[in-house]
Amino acid sequence: MSAPPPVTYFDDDYNWDDLSTPGNDFMKAVTSHPLPPSSDAAGPKTAWNGFHANHRSATFFRPKRYLSAEFPTAMAMLDSHSTPKIMLEVGCGAGAALFPVLAMSERARTESGSGRGGVKCVAIDVSETAVELLREQKEYEGVKEYVESHVCDIAREPAPVDESSVDVVFLIFCLSAIEPELFPSALKNLHASMKPGGLLCFRDYGKFDMTMLRFSPSQWRGGMTFQRGDGTLSSFFEVSEAERMFQEAGFVVEECKYALVENVNRKTGARLKRCFLHALLRKGMNE
Repeated sequence: MSAPPPVTYFDDDYNWDDLSTPGNDFMKAVTSHPLPPSSDAAGPKTAWNGFHANHRSATFFRPKRYLSAEFPTAMAMLDSHSTPKIMLEVGCGAGAALFPVLAMSERARTESGSGRGGVKCVAIDVSETAVELLREQKEYEGVKEYVESHVCDIAREPAPVDESSVDVVFLIFCLSAIEPELFPSALKNLHASMKPGGLLCFRDYGKFDMTMLRFSPSQWRGGMTFQRGDGTLSSFFEVSEAERMFQEAGFVVEECKYALVENVNRKTGARLKRCFLHALLRKGMNE
């Protein structure tokens, strides 16, 4: 497998203060309404099974090729030739993050599989349908010798790996889909799975991202959490609150900031301000 072309990563296209006025106006309007009664939805697992069943083409989420450029330290760790490496991908879906990361890892491309060491990957998702779709992708055929895929609710159970065994965790647009009260248990389960010195790569929705401002007050579930019409949840993260949450779970926070990306609609010329939260976390060496 040849290496894909390098990717350019953008995260500083505008100033976050540009979002402050519309964002605060939005939250003022939302919180002026009473909190809606609890939804009758069966929970994230059922909601995400339904989502993936309705998107079996697995093209809803575009390949996240930028991750290797966003997290070069983690990629360098995976490609270090000192020992075989274990990577855990949480909320794998149909492989939008998994396959690009493996394609950009030299060791995954050249040394993994057939007992050669290299990189072993464990991919998990709360949705049985997502794991089925992952296994059906043509890319999976080329990596199945060194990729395991499992159904796992990381908020409620440990990852299916040995404790303190994982070198790199990718937690990409996953925590936001979990009930907020379970954020601590999810992070602590991941922390327990990691080797001392291991890295966790985090990217998710940031406070006042344009998708947040499209929700209606009836979809608000408290705090910075909203529920889509299909029952899936979407939380939005603020830098200082996220740092505190990560530290309380036992992580050393090496990076935590907004990644600010302005997309331009080629047809209309409209400028779309996206705000994501980027973080790089490390498990302490003495743990």
